Amino acid sequence: MENLLVVNFGTETLEALKAQTEALNALTEAVKTGAPAKAARKSKKSAKKEAEEPAAAPAVPVEPVAKPVAKPVANPVEPAAEPKEKKVSLEDITAKASDLLDADKMDALCELLEQFKCEAITELPADQYADFYKKLCAIPA
Repeated sequence: MENLLVVNFGTETLEALKAQTEALNALTEAVKTGAPAKAARKSKKSAKKEAEEPAAAPAVPVEPVAKPVAKPVANPVEPAAEPKEKKVSLEDITAKASDLLDADKMDALCELLEQFKCEAITELPADQYADFYKKLCAIPA
């Protein structure tokens, strides 16, 4: 027993399929021979559509437009007129003092402590940290 599938296409569909088949056959033949393909036959429906549609404007070559290059934006936040002073901590002072001690600048460090009337860095009042640190940094290491 054979499996059969029966499909009933309308007349217009069959005509369209025939037209497509003829167009494909013409194109295949043109490719084989290298000759230009003949215009495919048009069904009545497609011919009617083309008659109703306005003619397309001729194609105009379009040159690619160069895309603008995005320029890096400067930091939108403006810097303050005067940079704020960094709050100096006791750790900052001891780290800088340690560098001076490593560079054999013990005498300069002791003289600076005497100017601030202190015998040790830990005796330095917190409100004098910034001034002491500036002078500490001024000592060449």
